Amino acid sequence: MERGKSRKIGIPLTIGIIFLPVIFAWFLLREGYSARARVISFAWAAVLGVQMAIGISQERTAPSQASSAPETSEESAAEKLRTRTALAAGHTLKAAMRNPDSLIIEQALASDDGTLLCVSYRGQNGFGGMNRDKIAFKQGVPHTQAAYWNKHCAVPLNDVTSTVELGAKLSR
Repeated sequence: MERGKSRKIGIPLTIGIIFLPVIFAWFLLREGYSARARVISFAWAAVLGVQMAIGISQERTAPSQASSAPETSEESAAEKLRTRTALAAGHTLKAAMRNPDSLIIEQALASDDGTLLCVSYRGQNGFGGMNRDKIAFKQGVPHTQAAYWNKHCAVPLNDVTSTVELGAKLSR
């Protein structure tokens, strides 16, 4: 390369420096790149290195805090399962309706572990009238029998009505 002529940093090298500066900043040490480009790329690598070090130190302190409350993670997992089940039930109900826009969720209740979801709802029938019905989802399997509802859904459960409604709205 001619003396005094500086190289331009190409797009691939720029992307590499942005996402993996620890590796790609070293390419700027070759002849022809400006000192300014070198300083910026190594400073960027240092900033990301400090952020990673802070993240690792926070990660090391987090397990001691988590071990003091193991129920919290179990409750969180159950809450996530209840939410996923409720969203899926809202989507499934709306998809099964003759007139999906007529779906009205009256009440939705979920078990503590999230494996049972009981939903009472209304929807338009083929003649234009509104029907009221109930459905229970046990581990994702729908059950419409009244005896099943009476056996499994007539116990205290967690209210997830708004989450089922959200699942129905998102399925448009």
